[in-house]
Amino acid sequence: MKKAILAIVFCTISNIAWSYEGLITLNHSAKRGGKTPTQVINEYKKDNAVVFFSKSGCPYCNILKPRFTTLANKNKNKAQFIVVNVGSSTSYKSSYGFSTYPTVMYYKNNAKKKQHGSNNGSMTTNQMQGYINSVY
Repeated sequence: MKKAILAIVFCTISNIAWSYEGLITLNHSAKRGGKTPTQVINEYKKDNAVVFFSKSGCPYCNILKPRFTTLANKNKNKAQFIVVNVGSSTSYKSSYGFSTYPTVMYYKNNAKKKQHGSNNGSMTTNQMQGYINSVY
C-alpha cells in the first residue's frame, strides 16, 4: 500500500519552511529543498495527497488548523500532511480550481477523488478522518 499524503494549506504571514514526522509546513513564497509549494504538492499527489487551501485573514483556517495537526499526528503512518500557507496569493484558486477558503482536495494516484470547502469552519476532525479513510 502506498503512503497517503495530506497536503494542507493554511494562512500565515511568515516565510517559514519546517517539518516534523507526518507534517510539512511551507509558506507560499518559501521553498523547501529548492521546490515551490506547488511543486511539493504535485510531487506528493502523484501517489496520494490531501491538499488543504487557506487564505491569510481567514478566521475559519485558524479554526481548522489544530484539527489538521491532530490528523497529522494520528495518521503519520499512512499519510504525509503538507501545510502551505498561501498568504494573500490567489494563484492557488485558479491553479487547483476552487472558489472558497478553506478548501480540501483529496488525491489518489494523481486524480482528485474528493473536494470540499468549509467557509464556516464547521468541518470536524471526525469528518476529515472519514474522508481520509474512504479515499485511502
